[in-house]
Amino acid sequence: MPGHPDPPVNLALTLERARQSDEAISTYSAALEVYPEYLPAIQGLATLMLRGRTATERRGRPPGMGTRARGAPLRSAHGHAADADPARAGET
Repeated sequence: MPGHPDPPVNLALTLERARQSDEAISTYSAALEVYPEYLPAIQGLATLMLRGRTATERRGRPPGMGTRARGAPLRSAHGHAADADPARAGET
């Protein structure tokens, strides 16, 4: 259907699944040019942009940052195990 945003959004979803983020962003943007308030295009574009930003931030972290194994104790900036209960901090 000419002028309807569904076909470009469907294409953008396919491109996203194929890990072609730049092309998916362009396609979501094209859908928004046709219908600027089309929620699926807004959501798809926002999600991709946040994912890209998060991946970039992760790549920029120093080694070891953000890689705590599930269940491992939290550590302070000085490498000490953090107290799980802040109300009990300072008790011995």
